[in-house]
Amino acid sequence: NLKGEENNKVIFSKIFSYFVYGAMILFLVISLFAGDIIHFRIGNFTFLAKDYWSGIVIIPYVLMAYFFFGLYTNLNIASYFENKISYLIISSGAGFISNLIFNFILIPRYDITGAALATMLSYFIMFAVLYYLSQKVYHIPYDIVRSVLIIIIALVLYFLNLFLPELINLGTI
Repeated sequence: NLKGEENNKVIFSKIFSYFVYGAMILFLVISLFAGDIIHFRIGNFTFLAKDYWSGIVIIPYVLMAYFFFGLYTNLNIASYFENKISYLIISSGAGFISNLIFNFILIPRYDITGAALATMLSYFIMFAVLYYLSQKVYHIPYDIVRSVLIIIIALVLYFLNLFLPELINLGTI
């Protein structure tokens, strides 16, 4: 509906930025509280059966994979507006091939975490390829610097939460 709008690129840029902000908030909330959520009990009921609790380690990787896929989806606009559906095929192909390669490399060494990491990296590659291609034919002034800064802040907060308690317990801080 926005194809004919005069300021549609500004609107798409804002949607992209809002997606980054919202997704990073969700990433932090879910990643930081996933353990508490799955261990929460009401009588004999838990949100996740105890047999699956060990899989909690992949939650941040899966969340980041979906984040990159969401960014990729935000970029589909250029392919449709400029009738460059081949860009979606190229970027999806890059994701497919990279996923195969990453799976062969990472799963033997890191098991389930390797598979989640391979998926995350593949979605990032899909996003990066589509970003490069789509910006050439339908340039949208995304606020990449601010988006990357938000991602970095979210990751720093996540890793601080992950490692700071251990460092404090070891007496190094």
